[in-house]
Amino acid sequence: MKKNYLFLFVFLFGALLYVNTLPNKYAYDDFSVIEGNQFTREGLTGIFGHVFNDSFMGFTGKKNLFRGGRYRPLSLITFSIEYQFFGMTPFISHLINVIIYGLICVVLLKVLSALFGDRLAFSKFRDYFLSLSLMATLLFAAHPIHTEVTANIKGRDELLALLFGLLAWNSLIKFTDKSKPQQAAYAGLFFFLSLMSKESAAPFVLLIPVSIFCFRSRVVFRRSVLLTTVSLFAGFVVFLLIRQSVLGWSAKPTTEDNILSNSFMYANGLSERYGTTFYTLWLYMKLLFFPHPLTIDYYPYYIPYVGLTDIRAILAFLLYAGLTATAVIYSYKKNIAGYGLLFFLTALFPVSNLLFIIGPFMGERFVFIPSLGFALALAWALIKVSEKLNLVRFLPFVFLTVLILYSGKTFTRNFDWKDSFTLYTKDVQTSVNSAIITKGAGHELLLRAEVTKDTTVKREYARKAVFYLEQAVKLNKGTTETFLLSNSYYENGEFSKALDMYLVTLNIDKDYDKAFKNYFIGLNQLSDPALKISYCNKLLNTVGDNFEIYYYKGLIFGKELQMADSSIVNLIKANKLDTTKLECMSDIGVAFAMKGNFSQSVYYLSKALAGNPADDKTRNNLTVSLYNLGDIAKAKEVAEKRWPTAASRN
Repeated sequence: MKKNYLFLFVFLFGALLYVNTLPNKYAYDDFSVIEGNQFTREGLTGIFGHVFNDSFMGFTGKKNLFRGGRYRPLSLITFSIEYQFFGMTPFISHLINVIIYGLICVVLLKVLSALFGDRLAFSKFRDYFLSLSLMATLLFAAHPIHTEVTANIKGRDELLALLFGLLAWNSLIKFTDKSKPQQAAYAGLFFFLSLMSKESAAPFVLLIPVSIFCFRSRVVFRRSVLLTTVSLFAGFVVFLLIRQSVLGWSAKPTTEDNILSNSFMYANGLSERYGTTFYTLWLYMKLLFFPHPLTIDYYPYYIPYVGLTDIRAILAFLLYAGLTATAVIYSYKKNIAGYGLLFFLTALFPVSNLLFIIGPFMGERFVFIPSLGFALALAWALIKVSEKLNLVRFLPFVFLTVLILYSGKTFTRNFDWKDSFTLYTKDVQTSVNSAIITKGAGHELLLRAEVTKDTTVKREYARKAVFYLEQAVKLNKGTTETFLLSNSYYENGEFSKALDMYLVTLNIDKDYDKAFKNYFIGLNQLSDPALKISYCNKLLNTVGDNFEIYYYKGLIFGKELQMADSSIVNLIKANKLDTTKLECMSDIGVAFAMKGNFSQSVYYLSKALAGNPADDKTRNNLTVSLYNLGDIAKAKEVAEKRWPTAASRN
């Protein structure tokens, strides 16, 4: 096979693994960068918003939402361009991700073959399986752990970060081998674009020069190391200056820690902080060798808190200590597997939670770039072990078996990314006891319940939503969890439970406006007026004096219980809290009329009518009260001043 055909094969292999994502809709956090992002929906004009703001500004309207801020404008710019020309079209977004992934595989093969001097020209079929660069590329392409990045449209930040990082690497290899200074300049530009995609590309600033040290002669390394380093650091410094000028040099997060932004917030001291971190590093290694099951959620308490004395943390520490020593020693000896391990460990370190807390315990997307080093080390190991054991003739079968298993898992996992409903309801079965995904699955089921017309199906969705959201509340009792559970109770016809849970939400945050509004919707579903009054009193005890509550109580006392005195007391309290509500004044007037106190009725109805002369209902009530008061002349005068209709005005 000619070299160009081999590159085409690698592109198609990588792309076709994800071709079944093309019919998928938006899922998971795609909403934050496309549908729910103000700057993206502005099209080309929104590009400036992406460039000059924190990457969450377009979604939340807040800067520095998380500690350290987020500045990843390049992928967001591509979404704005897409929206300008295609609108909300997930097919186009998925197609672009698939193409980028295929290109990553091509550039990776170019980099590895250039780095190791692999000619990629084979005379025998078996030779394809002795090509380290080809085997490593195919292992990387097929690995199922990449599905979160490629099948998730938002994962384009990781895709672009690796693509431009590889292009920078490729340019510096050309500069080193052919002494073309312009290639160093290209490398600096590519590395800058890589960082503008996502900060996870930062380790390339060390890994690329080290690769030149490991796989080129001392003379070549010394000749090229200065310009290589300068070009990469130039891209890094320019990015850092832009990033911090946008986010600020000493900016603090605008929101308090929560289990989403800091999974370690409930850890018991440094022992669980670092014990859990080492345990997740163990899980990363397990998923690289055996990528099943996969999930979007690695939050508490699917991942348990683990102390440093736990055997799982101890084994992980010993494993990574050994890997680190092996990587350093064998990289210095210019061993390919040693460099692969060094690449893996160096790329993983910034997202490992060892240096600083990144948010979740772990995530499959975090190992996307590090897995390149794993694929390289694994390919080297397969070749060397087969050679040492004189089993080279079996290597094609072993390699193809691994490749088929990885590819099959990747292809089937893509179906889980069909939409958010499918993804959450599938992964909640894996991430058992997770505070985050139980909330997410419950929310998706609730959304289905709210739009489903069939009563039986609606109640089934609502019942399942209640099941997961009750778990979510037990694991992390926050306003979102309790509010969603309240709504689920409502959709399931459990109105008293819904009201009780809205009270829990409001007890956490008295200003949670949606819970307050929904509370009254729930009240209207109760058939017992006395129970409505009871729940109004509970709400008053929770949020304090409030116009809406007193007004609602006044109406219930007056219209449903025929208790005029109690109605008047509550309506007057409401009126004192907000004198601009004319309907309340009008209802006070009606309540006084019910008691036979027509003088007070006329007083309040007159004030209400003066504020809104077009209110015919208030005018009629005032006319009746004036008649009952005996002021016939005034009653006729009020009646005759009826606000003209549209027809009479014309």
